[in-house]
Amino acid sequence: MKKFINKLSLSLFTFTALLLLFATGCKPKDEHRDYSKDLIGKWKLVNYNGHAIETNNRTIFTFNNDNTGTQTEASIDSVDLLTDRTWRAAWPLAYTVDQDVLTTLWQRTSDARKWVAPKIKVENGHLYADPSTVFINSLPTPLAAAEYVSVTDVAHYTEDIIGTWVGKSGSGGAYGDINHQWVYLADRTYQYLSKNEEGKFVQDPGDLLNEYILDGDFFITRWVNETGEHREAWDVTLFGNDMIWRGLRANGVRDSFFLERITPVRADIEPILPGKWIVLLQDGDSVLTNEKSVHTFDGEGKVKYTVAQAGKLNHQWENQTVLNYTLMGNDLTEVGKSVSGSDIVYHSQFISVSPNRLEVRSNIGQREGVIVLERDLSVDNDKKILGFWEGVSMEGPGTYGGADNVAWEYFNDGTYNYYTKDAEGNWVEQEGEHDYMVDGKYLACRWADKDDPQQMDCEWWDLSFSEGDNPEYMYWDGYRISDGKKYHNTFTIKRSSHAK
Repeated sequence: MKKFINKLSLSLFTFTALLLLFATGCKPKDEHRDYSKDLIGKWKLVNYNGHAIETNNRTIFTFNNDNTGTQTEASIDSVDLLTDRTWRAAWPLAYTVDQDVLTTLWQRTSDARKWVAPKIKVENGHLYADPSTVFINSLPTPLAAAEYVSVTDVAHYTEDIIGTWVGKSGSGGAYGDINHQWVYLADRTYQYLSKNEEGKFVQDPGDLLNEYILDGDFFITRWVNETGEHREAWDVTLFGNDMIWRGLRANGVRDSFFLERITPVRADIEPILPGKWIVLLQDGDSVLTNEKSVHTFDGEGKVKYTVAQAGKLNHQWENQTVLNYTLMGNDLTEVGKSVSGSDIVYHSQFISVSPNRLEVRSNIGQREGVIVLERDLSVDNDKKILGFWEGVSMEGPGTYGGADNVAWEYFNDGTYNYYTKDAEGNWVEQEGEHDYMVDGKYLACRWADKDDPQQMDCEWWDLSFSEGDNPEYMYWDGYRISDGKKYHNTFTIKRSSHAK
C-alpha cells in the first residue's frame, strides 16, 4: 500500500510539473537559445523572401557588445523591402536581445523606427530573421524571411580606397567603355573623370554631387547631375594596387569591374609632413609669387594656412589661418573657415614624397593640377624684418619711381609705414592702411589708399636676408606676369637708422 501511494505521489508530481511547464510557456532548451553574444559583429543581407538580394538593395547591420550598433543602406530599387530611398552611412542604433527576440531602434531619425524579429537564429555564420516587423511611427509592416551572412572578419578598406583609380576591364555590362577614373577622398566624396576628345581625363562639369559609403566590403556610390540622382552598390575587394567590384543585378546578371590604383599608397608621408611647405610648381611651371600659399602642419591634425591673392576684386588674406587636416592613406584633406567665413576645402593625393619636396595632385588655391611643394626651413624672418629699411636697387618692371626713393618701416603688430622722398630728400609717410605678414621666407604686403579704404591691394615677395640676426640687407624677388609675359622683380633694401 505504501509503495502504491509513493508511486501515485510521484506520478502526480510529474504530471503537475508538466502542467506547469506548458502553462508557463517554457520551450525546450534548443528552441530558446540566448543569441545575445552570437549576434555581436557585422552582418550583410544576402537573401530575402527566398531570393538572393540584389547588391543595390543590401543592408549592413553592425551590433556592438554594448547594445549599440549601426546600419548602412542605400535602398535603391526594391519596393517590397520597405525602402524610402534612404542613404544611411553607419546610421546609429540601439538594440536589445532577449534570448531569441531582437529589437532594434534607430537613433536620430525623424520618425520612430523600430525593427522587431521575435525569433532569430544564428548558426554557422548566418543570421536568420523570420518573421519580423518594421514599425515606423508605430505603424507595423511585416517582412518576409531574411538571411544575413557574417562579414565581421571581412577586410575593411576605409583608408585603402583613398586615391586615384583607373578602370581596366569589366564584364556583365559594367562600364563597357573603360576610359574612366575615380578619385576617392577621405571626406567620403569622390571625383569621376572620363576621357575627352583630346584623350585627357576631365571631370564632368554637370556633376552636382559625388559621394560614397564604404562599410566593410560593402561599397555604395551616388551622384547627382542634370538627369537626377543615381546610385549603385558593389561588393568590393582590394589587394595591393588592384580593386575588384562585384554586383548581383536584376534577372540574375552579375557585374564585375576591375580597377588599378595610379596613386600608390605610401607609408612615408606621416613622418615627413610636419613643418612648413610652400607651393612652388604647378603642372611643371613655376607658380607666380602672388599665387603661392604656405601650409604649416603640426603633425597633430592642425595646419596653418597663409595666402595673399593679389587683386582688388577677389582678395584673400589668410595670415596663418588654422585649419584641420586629415591624412588617410594617400589622401590629404585640409578644411576650415577663411577669415571671411567662407569654406576652405583642399584635397591632395600624393604622387612622390621626399624630406624636402612633395608632389601632389591637388586643388590647392582652387587650381586643379599637379602641385609641387617645397619645405621651408627659414626661421625668425618675422623678427628680422622689424625696423626701417631704405630701397637700394631694383631690377625689372615696377612703379616705385626708383629704388632709392622708397622706404618701409615694419612694426611688430603687423603694420608698416610706407615712405617716399620729397623734393628736399626728406622721407614723407604716405597715408592709408598698410598691413604685412611674414610666413617663413615669404612676405605679403597689403595697402589701401586713404581716399578709397575699401579697395585693398597686396603683393607677395620671396624674402631673404643677409647673414646675422640683425641683417644689414633684405632681398625681395617677385615672379610676375603682365600682358602674357612673365618676369622677375628684384629689390635690394638696406637697414637704416632713420627713426620716425
